[in-house]
Amino acid sequence: MQKDNHFVEIRPRGSQRQYTLEKRKILANDMSCASVEQADAINDARTAFAAACGLPHSRPNEVYRVLGHKAAFINSYEENITDMKTVDALLADRSTLFSSNYEDNRVNRSHLHELLRQYGEGTQQAYAVCVERAWDKYCSAKKQEQIDKLEQMVRPMYESTLKALAEYARATRNGMQYYARELHNANENAPDGQEAQALTAQIKQWVPDAVLTENRAVDFYVRYFSAFMSAYREHRRLKEDHKKFEGQYMKRDAEALKQYLERRKCLNKYREFCTEWNSHSKTTFEVIGEWSDCSNVCDAEYLKKSVTAYLKATRGKNVPDMENIKEALQLARNAAKHTAFVFMLICIQKRDCIAARKDGKRDFSLDEVPFPENVYQEKPSAEKQRKARLLLLLDVCEFFHDDGETVRDNLLYFLKLHGYRILSEEEAELWRTALEKYGLMDNPVSLAWRYYENAQQCLQFDPSELYCCEAASPVHIDGFWTMMNNADFARYISGESRQIRISDETIAEYLKEWDSGCPDVTHMKEICLKAAENNGRKNIDAWMEKWNAQSKNGEHWLTREMNSDELYSVLMETIIQQRLIKGARDILLKKIDELMP
Repeated sequence: MQKDNHFVEIRPRGSQRQYTLEKRKILANDMSCASVEQADAINDARTAFAAACGLPHSRPNEVYRVLGHKAAFINSYEENITDMKTVDALLADRSTLFSSNYEDNRVNRSHLHELLRQYGEGTQQAYAVCVERAWDKYCSAKKQEQIDKLEQMVRPMYESTLKALAEYARATRNGMQYYARELHNANENAPDGQEAQALTAQIKQWVPDAVLTENRAVDFYVRYFSAFMSAYREHRRLKEDHKKFEGQYMKRDAEALKQYLERRKCLNKYREFCTEWNSHSKTTFEVIGEWSDCSNVCDAEYLKKSVTAYLKATRGKNVPDMENIKEALQLARNAAKHTAFVFMLICIQKRDCIAARKDGKRDFSLDEVPFPENVYQEKPSAEKQRKARLLLLLDVCEFFHDDGETVRDNLLYFLKLHGYRILSEEEAELWRTALEKYGLMDNPVSLAWRYYENAQQCLQFDPSELYCCEAASPVHIDGFWTMMNNADFARYISGESRQIRISDETIAEYLKEWDSGCPDVTHMKEICLKAAENNGRKNIDAWMEKWNAQSKNGEHWLTREMNSDELYSVLMETIIQQRLIKGARDILLKKIDELMP
């Protein structure tokens, strides 16, 4: 929310109870306005990125239009991601390149304009709406029997007086704020107990035939007229704010830019190193040393267990023979520092050379162990083969007590052969452990792990990017966050429950709305509510019934019931957004395979 700007919040920001006073102070500082120079730097980074993607970027609105929602951008503009520098930028970004300011701007402006239209085109029409809203607010805290009574006894008097006063204000062109100040002064300056007479006299000075009686004057001014002025001020703000609504960058945005540039610089530097290394490193290995005896190490069961585990993981039925392992290892050690990698290649391409054979030994040479044209065998999955090979390579490095530099070279060869896309969480954990063990986390060989880790971190579900909450509703303020923190509903929130089914057509329709330049909030809610119709509600309905019962009993700080349609719309939107995030991650990882040499 920007200073001096009436902001109708349409996105859920979550409960504020989670913040201590100290955290609130830190948050307030982080959310203070960035300097002009910092804002310009952020805009320059966004413009440069749009230009690199071949997208319109000469005007700020063109940049804002396409860089509003990161997951939606990647899913919609996949064909524009044609360079690894663009991939690096997307992986390094957290909240700099993609900002919801434009969508907040357009959607809120549209929302404000719709509210303004309710007041009509002219001042007289606006006053009539304000009079109507004043009565609704005046009666908001009363019981129905009281409202019925007031409708008969009071409403005609109040509305007649207020309409006459509004007409007088319109005719004199002073505006209602002037008369509000005069009534305030009359009330404040009246002797104690004489407020009613002073207010009545002042009103009848302007509108002599006003029907307001003294016994109702104070109630009229304090409650009804105040409600009218609240609606009137809203109308005045809407007249200005719907024309222009601009967000400003904050200090935390400037800090995010700094971190983005550092991450991008690191990825660029490591990628350039790996690209250069790959272009010069050989894909065939020659005998560069002689190892006369491997018997002292080949008797160890450790290596045999590693080879056996590899063969089993890759569906090998052969059992390794220690003599054959000795021969393979003798050959691999002739490749000096690349022993682990060459031994892995032998296990991949010359499985029969290390397995027990009935026909005796078979000699082979390094000429028979080039880089394979087809990286993976037909079975099992590439994910399992890659993990098994990496584990074998690391086992051999450990077996020979290789130093960090030797491990680095073997891992660089592994990446040159298999590519820089880590295929599973288990493989990522192997990389993390090895990089930390050998002090290689800040080395270019960590690039694949950094790609994987950044792909997870750069695309995170953010509840503040949901549109299906009503501002200040029970779902908005606390209900949905309470549900998200409930472990029983983790599978619902993630979309992994079999009871939750959302069609590709629904996701495409939602994505199209994001790609339109100005998301239609009403249409988004319709899409998500429709998606909720075909999904089971039994468990969530039971939870919501319990939540609402607790609200009635005052067990929640927000003692109002949640609306089931609103909650289900938000849930469906959450699942849709997470599907978009998963799709975006897959696209980025695929781009790494395609574009990394």
